[in-house]
Amino acid sequence: MGGAHAHESHGHGHGAAGHDSHAHGGEIPPAPEVRSITPSPEDFQGLPGAKAFAWPLLWMVLGFLGIVALLAAGWSLHHMDAH
Repeated sequence: MGGAHAHESHGHGHGAAGHDSHAHGGEIPPAPEVRSITPSPEDFQGLPGAKAFAWPLLWMVLGFLGIVALLAAGWSLHHMDAH
């Protein structure tokens, strides 16, 4: 193991060239604009109405009727009660 580290050769620039954040005279930035995270009323216009629920409800009803028809035709649900 060499053991000698050359810390001076890293070139971090710890001199005066690094940080001049106070060079602007300490000016206070302007106040930010007033912002709101709540959607505006215009964002809610044009949303689908009650008719948008027609297709999902239709598919749920068709699925339910399909299961009822299968059960009526003799299809049984397998229960693990016999074990």
